Amino acid sequence: MNRKILNIQLILAALLLTIAGCSSTEKNEKSALASASDVAKCSLKIDGMTCQIGCATYIQKKLAAENGVSDCKVDFESKTAHLIFDPSITSQDDCINKIQTYNNGAYKVTEAKSIPVDEKVEAESDSENNAVDLESKLGQTQGAIFPNLLNGLFSLD
Repeated sequence: MNRKILNIQLILAALLLTIAGCSSTEKNEKSALASASDVAKCSLKIDGMTCQIGCATYIQKKLAAENGVSDCKVDFESKTAHLIFDPSITSQDDCINKIQTYNNGAYKVTEAKSIPVDEKVEAESDSENNAVDLESKLGQTQGAIFPNLLNGLFSLD
């Protein structure tokens, strides 16, 4: 029985690593495109968010899909969006206007700050943060049994 559980965990771990590799490749391709051209970075304070999933994640997904936005991270706790975008395609003001139209105008950008291109912003997360985000999403996925796949995978007993 324990061997079956271990085999299932190994299969799920392999699946998780495959999924993580695919999403990492997409992000790297998008980042490479952004670094190859002129990029701009900004930080936006957003009022009107009431929850992580329904608001912050919604805004993050919508902004990331906007033409010219190469990376976006919305932090619910600080009510802040960190953006990396191509200024030849979109602008900070365009992004602000888009946010303020989401969810029938429920969100308002109260502060906007340009960030020097060479300064790292939270949207440029490292692989550890990506793994935490992936594990968190897996844990929220209906039917996911082992959100922390590597916990207890190897034991010394």
